[in-house]
This record gives sequence, C-alpha cells and structure tokens, in this order.
Amino acid sequence: MPACRIIQWNPFIMAFRTSPLACLLLIAFAGAASAQSTSGNIAGDASPGDVVVVAGENNTYKREIKVGEDGKYKARRLPTGTYNVTFVHPDGSMQTLQSVGVRPDGTSRVSSPALDAGSGAPAASP
Repeated sequence: MPACRIIQWNPFIMAFRTSPLACLLLIAFAGAASAQSTSGNIAGDASPGDVVVVAGENNTYKREIKVGEDGKYKARRLPTGTYNVTFVHPDGSMQTLQSVGVRPDGTSRVSSPALDAGSGAPAASP
C-alpha cells in the first residue's frame, strides 16, 4: 500500500465546495440591486368625492384616484419625474397644480387648493 494517496483535482467537486460562498455573494448583490427604487408617491388631502388626476409632464403616464371619505388620496409607485396634479370636483370645476416632483422612495404632499383657501379642512404640509 502506498504511504500517501494521490488525489485528482476534479472541477465538478470543487464547484460544489465553493458554491455556498458563491450563493452568499449572489444574495448580497441581488439584495443591493433590488433596494434601488425608481418610483415614488404623491399623497395629500382633498374634498371627499373629488377625483385627483396625476399626469406626467415628460411622459404619457396618467392615473386617476378617487378621494376617500376621509379626504385623503395616495398615488403609489409613480415613475420618478415631474407631474401635473389636477383636482376635479363633483360640480365639474378643476384646479391644477403644475410641476410636482416625484423622487425615488419619496412622497410628495399635495393638497387641494380649495382646502388651502379656507374650506375648514386641514391642509397637508408640502
């Protein structure tokens, strides 16, 4: 019997020995990549029954949100950029606020100008 064994190098076996480290690195990089966001929100207060129309200035994005009974609305996961926010009241009148910026993972607060004019409802801070 030989005194020492000769071990042949096998790349298939070596790949399985290093796979836990490779998996950990893959998970770490995947987590960092998924943490980056390219969307944000617009939220605020308006009169119950209003419809808030959020339309992109530099894109064709458009969303309509009905204001809840509590007077609050929130447009979630909007692509970053600049938007016009229009408040459409039940009587058909409209008020538009232009150039509302949306930043990644941020929420821009926009309240109806009718609330700011003193209708008695509290207005959210920008």
